[in-house]
Amino acid sequence: EQRIATEKEQLVTTQKDQVDEKARKAKAIADEAEAELDILKPELNAAMNEVRQLDKNSIFEIKMFISPPKLVALVMESVMLLLDEKTDWNSIKITLGDSGAFVERLISFGEKIMQVPEATIRKLRSNYLSNPEFDPDPCTLRCYPVSYTHLRAHETSLHLVCRLLLEKKKKK
Repeated sequence: EQRIATEKEQLVTTQKDQVDEKARKAKAIADEAEAELDILKPELNAAMNEVRQLDKNSIFEIKMFISPPKLVALVMESVMLLLDEKTDWNSIKITLGDSGAFVERLISFGEKIMQVPEATIRKLRSNYLSNPEFDPDPCTLRCYPVSYTHLRAHETSLHLVCRLLLEKKKKK
């Protein structure tokens, strides 16, 4: 009986050590993830301040394009993708209809970054972020109001890419 008790105690001790080791690794990953996000938070906050500067006239200017320049379309499609909205131009114009609500959605999106589905992240990266035409400098030159939204999409994409990397680490 003593031998059985000793064996069970050793088994429990071994399992406890394994659980403790996994907990240490999980905490290290969580700490690393938090540190990486902390690095990106100032950039996100700066982008959010830029978005707050969007006014009704700026959004109205975007909405008035019958057929927007390619870059304006790319920027707005990427933003709509992140907001889980349709990305065709008519749907974009409808979403821009309530400019105040649109700006609020962009601002509050920062709190929801970690909830963006991985499929959306992949689509954002493959369709927009890897596109050489998706560049902030020409955007600022061609359509000033879109530059704020574009900046927001770029900053958000940094967080999303970071999230993908962190999830891969967690799976290991």
